[in-house]
Amino acid sequence: LTNSISKYFTFIILGITLVAGIYWLRIDQEKMWQVVSAILIVACPCALALSAPFTFGHIMRIMGRNKFYVKDTLTIEKLSKIDTLVFDKTGTITHNKKANIYFEGKEIPAFDLENIKTLLKNSNHPLSRSLYEYLDESDGNYPLQNFVETPGKGYQAEVRGQVYKIGSASFTGRQSQNLETAVYIAKNDQFLGKFIFKNEYRENLRDLFIKLKNYSTHILSGDNASEENTLRDIIPNVAGMAFNQSPEDKLDYVKKLQEQNRKTAMVGDGLNDAGALKQSNVGVAIAEDTNSFTPSSDVIMHGSVLTQMDKYLNLSKDAMKIVKMTFGISFIYNILGLALAITGHLSPLKAAILMPLSSITVVVFTTVMTWLSGRKYFNEDKARKS
Repeated sequence: LTNSISKYFTFIILGITLVAGIYWLRIDQEKMWQVVSAILIVACPCALALSAPFTFGHIMRIMGRNKFYVKDTLTIEKLSKIDTLVFDKTGTITHNKKANIYFEGKEIPAFDLENIKTLLKNSNHPLSRSLYEYLDESDGNYPLQNFVETPGKGYQAEVRGQVYKIGSASFTGRQSQNLETAVYIAKNDQFLGKFIFKNEYRENLRDLFIKLKNYSTHILSGDNASEENTLRDIIPNVAGMAFNQSPEDKLDYVKKLQEQNRKTAMVGDGLNDAGALKQSNVGVAIAEDTNSFTPSSDVIMHGSVLTQMDKYLNLSKDAMKIVKMTFGISFIYNILGLALAITGHLSPLKAAILMPLSSITVVVFTTVMTWLSGRKYFNEDKARKS
């Protein structure tokens, strides 16, 4: 926004200076130098240049205090233009470490469970993290060999001389007959059983999606459609849902939305969402702890504040309004200053006083307005103490 306006500033000021200089040259040559100097001093674009950095800087600080970490100031501007939201399901709108899990299959010996937990520890997939927390065995610190991960399918490795596969039914040589979310386990290409998950959705999701009714909302999932009805109940205004999505499918889904001139934000976690996060106009990676790897994202958001997504989007819109208001203040200063300078009523000394005054006004205005905006959505005093 700043670039689109400021690129004309220099040419306009030089044009006004030239016209005013020619006019006063014909009337009073001595006055001409005073007018030209006053115009060039009072028309300093400092206030214009300070508007966006100070506003966005304050907004980034407020968001960061509330567990929404933005990569750069340009992301704030991009957020304000978003009209479409795409959410990954598992680990994003569901809890990473909360799920009702039960095992189906023959009892797995403790030796194998310890090896399986070792393998689970090396994955950032939400289901793997949930299963890791669920198993009671030791931390699983045995060395791995030949670790191979197939995005969207599963992973395998050798632990203490045994080769284990953890992932989807097809990855372990099985067929999924029921609509269920499950992690399949195989040892040396022999099926051991499956852990079936009943996802636990984050609290207050329905209220969040009601607040996001002005956005086109989409849900993507690498799992099957077993919870489609539940999702439609949670998100009554859902614009689209897609299941059994590979990382490439998620990327293509975002691309198709963008081809419809949609400004899209992708909200997801893990490597499976990396392509879609990078492709989207704004990629928001959900992280529950400091050990999570969040690639290709513009924002890192703590999972506990996902249900406040509407507040961050509204705050980014407020930021753009504040920037435009500060532009208005800057223009008023420049117009008044130029009017006085052109007519010969402003000396260079007075212009030199008026110029920094406009910058100070902009800085004070942005500081107060962003603070008020932050207070509107968040308890800033509480966030500052934390």
